[in-house]
Amino acid sequence: MRIAHISDLHVLAMNALRPSDMFTKRLTGYANLKLKRSRHHTQARLDRVAEGVRALKPDHLVVTGDLTNLALEEEFRRVRVYLDSLGLVPEAITVVPGNHDAYTRGAYKSGLFSKYFAPLTTATAGRAPPEHQILRTFPFMTWVADTTYVLALCSAVPRLPLVAAGEIGAVQLAGVQTLLAKPWMKGANLIVAVHHPLHMPQKGSKRWFESLRDADALLDVLKAHGHFTLLHGHLHKRMTHRTEAYTSYGAASASNEHQDPLKDAAINVYDIAKDGSIDAWAHTWDEHGASKRDSLAYPSHW
Repeated sequence: MRIAHISDLHVLAMNALRPSDMFTKRLTGYANLKLKRSRHHTQARLDRVAEGVRALKPDHLVVTGDLTNLALEEEFRRVRVYLDSLGLVPEAITVVPGNHDAYTRGAYKSGLFSKYFAPLTTATAGRAPPEHQILRTFPFMTWVADTTYVLALCSAVPRLPLVAAGEIGAVQLAGVQTLLAKPWMKGANLIVAVHHPLHMPQKGSKRWFESLRDADALLDVLKAHGHFTLLHGHLHKRMTHRTEAYTSYGAASASNEHQDPLKDAAINVYDIAKDGSIDAWAHTWDEHGASKRDSLAYPSHW
């Protein structure tokens, strides 16, 4: 069984910006785009990743957030068109939001994520009861194959300008506890999909501005299940982090055109055996554009 993992598409729709958008956090986002981001996140890289996903023919695709740049409706629409082009049925794709998809409080409450991605948030194994949900969707569980399940979480919350920190929240944590207590989860291979990494950055300032603020609380809930695998984005870099409780894999941005091969757009691939063991690797491209296999076993420091 094969799971492909992409993240941080950062799809742009600059032509959809209205003057009124400049009176929100989008003003700083627009400035960032004009200064550097629009030069690094390219459609060419997204197209190459799409071609790679189609060639890999995964049983399931996990997309770990930051689908958009400024959480504009046109960006959400373009992302949905992109995901529909990958040749997978909606039930074979799990999508979770990132901080850019909750760029403003209005965008977070607008329902745009549900409007465009409801078919890609299919809970084939179970969804938390309404009182334990956020965005009327998360957390939910999808059965992939054999005894492998993907638990989808939302760490995206609206923040002040220049703050990209995430949070799961007490409501969602209660929902996770409910799902993990299901009889079919006993002995199951658990894969957690969330935008922010569970491990902390080295600099204290980053912990406030960029990390998952309630990571310890989430870990306490998840480790009750036993060892699990976590798939994340946010850091725009391929990496692996191992602890006694879990192994996590970070994905590069699917649109990033970068000289550092660890930050250049790629696809994480997880070939999972019936015993739950995972052969984790990266589908990348060489300087001539030819696809190749690379490692995910790179340092997770950030």
